[in-house]
Amino acid sequence: LSRPCEEGYQLDHNSTCTPQCQTSYTPSVTSLRCWHGSLSPATFECIPGCFAPTIPFAPRPSCEEGSFVPQGQKCTTRCMPGYSQSFKFLQCSRHGDGVFAPEVYLCGRNCEVGS
Repeated sequence: LSRPCEEGYQLDHNSTCTPQCQTSYTPSVTSLRCWHGSLSPATFECIPGCFAPTIPFAPRPSCEEGSFVPQGQKCTTRCMPGYSQSFKFLQCSRHGDGVFAPEVYLCGRNCEVGS
């Protein structure tokens, strides 16, 4: 990335930095505050993982674990009422490439039998 904070390289006193990471990484904190020349917390890490996929007929986020799943962890898939998922779990790759296995799942409409 070109800069670690959305706001740029220099922050005013009592302002915040919104940390940025490369694709398939998420910051370890949501913000850092500048106070008298010091950041709090002092730094952040970019954690590799997978972002929950956008799936038709699934709530957002589509993973029970949330919108971000750390590498090597699983996503428990979700569907809207009346739909069932083609896979119960997706595994986030340990390679830091942001890819689930399987890559996607489907929410298929359930059938009603009788009336």
